Amino acid sequence: GQVDDGEDQVWVSGESMGQADLINPKRYDGTWCFVCFPLGPYCYGFYEHKALGEDSFQAKGCLFVGMPLIPFTEIWDRVPGTNKYRKRGAKEEANWVSDTVCTGLALRVRLSQAPGSNRVAPVQSKSAEPLPIKEVKAKEPPHDAAAMAHIRETVMSGKLIQLRLKGARVRRGIGGDKVFRGYDRSRTANWIVQHLSKDSADPLTFRVEGGHGSCFLWMEGDPERKQLAWKYRIAREGQHVFLWNDKEVKPGIFRWIFHPDGTISPDPRSATKETKGSAGSLVMGWDGKFALLVKRGDGRALDLTPFGVAEEEERCRRETRESVEKESRKREEEDKERARLAAHLESERQEFARREAEMREEMQGRLEEERRRYEEAIAAKRREEEERLRLDAALKDAQSPGLHTAVNMVAGALANKVNHMFSKESKYAAVRLILGSPERSDLKECVGLEDPFECAELLKNPLKAMKQEWAAAGGEDDMANFEYVVRGTVSPDEYPAHVTESLQTGVYHGGAIAEGEFDTGHEGMDLRDFVNHEVSRFAGLQEHHVAAIRLYTSSSYPLYNQPMRNGVTPHPIRVTM
Repeated sequence: GQVDDGEDQVWVSGESMGQADLINPKRYDGTWCFVCFPLGPYCYGFYEHKALGEDSFQAKGCLFVGMPLIPFTEIWDRVPGTNKYRKRGAKEEANWVSDTVCTGLALRVRLSQAPGSNRVAPVQSKSAEPLPIKEVKAKEPPHDAAAMAHIRETVMSGKLIQLRLKGARVRRGIGGDKVFRGYDRSRTANWIVQHLSKDSADPLTFRVEGGHGSCFLWMEGDPERKQLAWKYRIAREGQHVFLWNDKEVKPGIFRWIFHPDGTISPDPRSATKETKGSAGSLVMGWDGKFALLVKRGDGRALDLTPFGVAEEEERCRRETRESVEKESRKREEEDKERARLAAHLESERQEFARREAEMREEMQGRLEEERRRYEEAIAAKRREEEERLRLDAALKDAQSPGLHTAVNMVAGALANKVNHMFSKESKYAAVRLILGSPERSDLKECVGLEDPFECAELLKNPLKAMKQEWAAAGGEDDMANFEYVVRGTVSPDEYPAHVTESLQTGVYHGGAIAEGEFDTGHEGMDLRDFVNHEVSRFAGLQEHHVAAIRLYTSSSYPLYNQPMRNGVTPHPIRVTM
């Protein structure tokens, strides 16, 4: 480029041009004090400020925290090209431009000046030697013809471009406008270019005014016409790059130069007079938080490639088509999966209906078979009753006293046998269903043990309570069964008398019985052996549980069934139940 006076030379020094008003730290030599907030009078100190050269100074003194006295020494170094100093070994920084300075939470005030400190000259700016344009070109990176052709074609006046960082877009950062807003009353809108992201949300689009060798970059679609700029037009390393405009829209001020290596530099014609020479040696970079100007060749330099919006729109359309196709394929797969699930559910429903029909048919067959058996039993009972009545009538008509007596004896025996047979109810078959309210569903209440205290008292010794109620409610055979089950051992010698009689006659309460069929397989076992049986232990049964179960298998089962079926309360053997 050329400077304003038209001479064919530019400043290409790699050093910053500096400023004419850099203050010598000796200017602030003297005695200082400071107070730390919010501790106030409980944390303060005094120290001596002494310059160690043009770019550093020493602060040596004492810190008072309450009453203790703590000596300290600090070294502060100048941030290059500024009047800002950074504490050595720390990140704390402060601008030293007056006799009152804020450093973090501490307010520092100079109490007295050192002799001659008010007569110190400012630090002189460092100069840079101008070089002919031919030497400048020799120092530029080698040109890539293809890259340069792309830049010439893309960066043309009136075109829209988007700056990319190796495939990423420059984005406006959230809250970025707070960084420099208000530094001058005439400024109304500023955004630091804060973020570089690989997503496509909220990209910054610029309209080019000029060519790739010198152009303005205006933010497209922005009513305030912000342009890509660098702070204060000072082309110095570390200056922030941001979006900026005046309160009243004015012609562009900040020009940029595009290089074939993918970097952009401030145009020297847009830089301040003091920093024109350093503009060509700087490019837009990134320090991990903000966009800023860095030296060429610096690892923080952004490899920005202009990307035409037309090409970007085509890419977006292509991505949109691919996204639509992907969604369409996804919907097709989802439809297929829904159809597969629907077919599977329908198959499951049909299989369930088939099994339900088979179960219904099976249950219907069982009910029909039970009904048939019940009707046959009723018919047989009716025939036996008729035969009994016929025999009674025949015996009454007999004329012979001796024969009459014999026939009466036989008839009486037969009648008693028949009566006994018909008085015995079915042990396992139910011929009547008794319904009741939910309040009567508790077995304890049904058998007469609704009083919890009485129930608890009886269950303290269940076998004793069972024996008392069996003695009161049962007959001689019932007590014989109880003694055999509770105290006896399975042995023919200990069978109850009525059982021995049944084995001799071959008739027992359950039907026909032969020798060896009573308590089969239990030879020598007593109640404790039955309790220790594998099935009893698995079910958690105790002595009184096993005794009640075995008694029900004896001829005493009517003591269980009849009171329940007749609704007798309390049940005669309620503890056993």
